[in-house]
Amino acid sequence: MLSVGGELGIAFDFESECRIANTLDAHRLIRWAMSPNLQNEVAEGLMKAYFEDCAFLGDHALLVEIATAAGMDGDLVKDLLASDKDKDLIAAEVNQAHQMGIQGVPMFIFNGKSGVSGAQEASVLVQVIDKVQADAA
Repeated sequence: MLSVGGELGIAFDFESECRIANTLDAHRLIRWAMSPNLQNEVAEGLMKAYFEDCAFLGDHALLVEIATAAGMDGDLVKDLLASDKDKDLIAAEVNQAHQMGIQGVPMFIFNGKSGVSGAQEASVLVQVIDKVQADAA
């Protein structure tokens, strides 16, 4: 992981003792990033914060910082995090994922039928997408 990460410009920090957070709020943030089409930026910010900076993802101030850096309205995100907005929805999605047998991330589900678990080469994802498209045709 360290060598591949280094090749990709990712400086994994596996030496520090990072606090593991309940990621419900981080998942809410990713959901809210969908509307302004900033999910990739937010997810990248979360991954960097945790895997490179050993940051605590349960910290609302950090989540607001990540959202703002991604281009979201930080004041709105702060207000949403202080509320219960979408907590039940995210909990239901997590429960559904567990019922489907999904136990880890990343998990890519294509067309609700085909899934790829774990960090995969782009070529693997392309093969699955091609197969899903062929099956749909």
